[in-house]
Amino acid sequence: MRYKILSVLAASAALAPFMAQAEDLSYTYVEAGYLTTNFDEFNESLGGFGLRASIEITDKFFAFGTYADQKTDVAGYDIKFQPWELGVGYAYPITDSVDLYGTVGYISVDADAPSFVANTEDDGYQLGVGLRTRFAERFEVEGVAQYQNLSDFGDEIQFDFMGRWYVIEHLALGLGYSVGDETDTFAGSVRWEF
Repeated sequence: MRYKILSVLAASAALAPFMAQAEDLSYTYVEAGYLTTNFDEFNESLGGFGLRASIEITDKFFAFGTYADQKTDVAGYDIKFQPWELGVGYAYPITDSVDLYGTVGYISVDADAPSFVANTEDDGYQLGVGLRTRFAERFEVEGVAQYQNLSDFGDEIQFDFMGRWYVIEHLALGLGYSVGDETDTFAGSVRWEF
């Protein structure tokens, strides 16, 4: 019996650095980074910055917003891509270190392109479901599946994958990759959690 208790204590001690409490998964943060997006229609990438912020309304509900400003030059024409989004979400802790969450939001897309390009402004809604885990004391991974429906551009399913390394308790460096029906995006970011 004493051996079993010691085994359990030893196993718990060995796993302790790899487990995080759900309260460590903060939904109040600001994040800024560099993005590069490839569109299926172009041979060139759009590059620029992105901003993201979220605030916890209650223990499980949060509100969020995103904004990106990217541009490129195609055949001598400047093209700008500026999507933004506002929404709310609900986070449900599955275990001490894993959250399942859902989001719903409003999306607006402004593509500043030459006048011969149609449908340069559009808006619609998004629905998302994500899984987020702090699998180690300083490392977090997140995966999101989103359905986006825009009035003119149509609908798209997008998958986002992010990894974060917490340099200090509230400051994280992140890498992300998003892939959709017509786009894929790489991102590097800095996040400050409150």
